[in-house]
Amino acid sequence: MNAQHSDGFALAAVVVAVAVVGFLVSAGYFASVEARRLGRATVQGQHALYAAESGLADAIARWEESWSALPPGGDASTPPRELPNGDRFVLRVERTDDASAPALRTYLIHSYGRARGSPEAARHLALAVALRTPVGSDSGAEPPGADSPIPRPLPGRPWAELFR
Repeated sequence: MNAQHSDGFALAAVVVAVAVVGFLVSAGYFASVEARRLGRATVQGQHALYAAESGLADAIARWEESWSALPPGGDASTPPRELPNGDRFVLRVERTDDASAPALRTYLIHSYGRARGSPEAARHLALAVALRTPVGSDSGAEPPGADSPIPRPLPGRPWAELFR
């Protein structure tokens, strides 16, 4: 009779061991899938941040005259621009001063970056810039002969990431 009881116990032990091994294999598979998904999201997030930073740099490098003519409180947007790696950015420039100092205008440049192939991976950066324009003999004016003023980032942190 003892022999029959030990045979039944061995079968139950094997079934439990197979179930435990199956659980460990499925848990390991799930963990590796989640790690891959997290790694991909991190890379896509960095691509979106790169696109948004490229948008800010592009706005400074290619300042449009129409932005200089914005009225206080006005804003303007650009169509989406694609980077060589396929990421995109859109710019929105808004004038933030109240026109009380004619030689100094301030703007907030919003750059919305999106990673190629990932609608979820997006970043929104903003950069405050000042634009000095020649007015009479103002000490802050651009040197004579300057064709168009160049926007300069305001002192402090160069840009801030904004969350929706």
